[in-house]
Amino acid sequence: MRAKLDISDVLSAEKIYSSSDLEAAGLNRMGIKRLLDAGELIQYTRGIYILPEAAFENGLSYAVMAKLKDGVVCLLSAAVFHELGDSNPSSLWYAVDRTRVKNATVSSYKTDHKLVFWQPEMLVPGVDSHTILGQAVKITNPARTVIDLMSTNRINEETKLKAFSDFLKNGGDMVEVWTLADELKVGDTLKPYFQLAEELQESLPQRRM
Repeated sequence: MRAKLDISDVLSAEKIYSSSDLEAAGLNRMGIKRLLDAGELIQYTRGIYILPEAAFENGLSYAVMAKLKDGVVCLLSAAVFHELGDSNPSSLWYAVDRTRVKNATVSSYKTDHKLVFWQPEMLVPGVDSHTILGQAVKITNPARTVIDLMSTNRINEETKLKAFSDFLKNGGDMVEVWTLADELKVGDTLKPYFQLAEELQESLPQRRM
């Protein structure tokens, strides 16, 4: 008699798994198929599996993208993560190394995405690592996020200003913005926003200690 496979012995609902992860945990192809057929495992996209309990977790698409390809959650998707502005993009904005990734889309990804191509040195400043569903996910921090929003032509002005305003209301550090902008060589481009920041900060109510 075939022993019943206990998924709890090898998997956790708080993680996502690649095919190689499952194989390393002792699941062969037939074992994976049995779990899929029984509804105990979901194939999220080609080569990526999750437990049913993880299907509606916040940030799942971020974690899956990070599992599939090294890169950085950025622009509108980073703004959503940091609660800057009120945009709700239908696609995940994800920056990748332009010297290593050539295709603008990858058809096997279930997650709708917009790839942004950055030079390698642009993938480090103002980028933090967060753990989502057991996966390390790199996301631009609030200061870097507003810099990227303000320095791109792909985002409308109203969306940029709302995110920038929220950054300031949340006590965002303009010194960090200035420093990062200089490091990224976009300081001159953002001068109008720096002037606007002074006006906005003067009009914002003082935060209570």
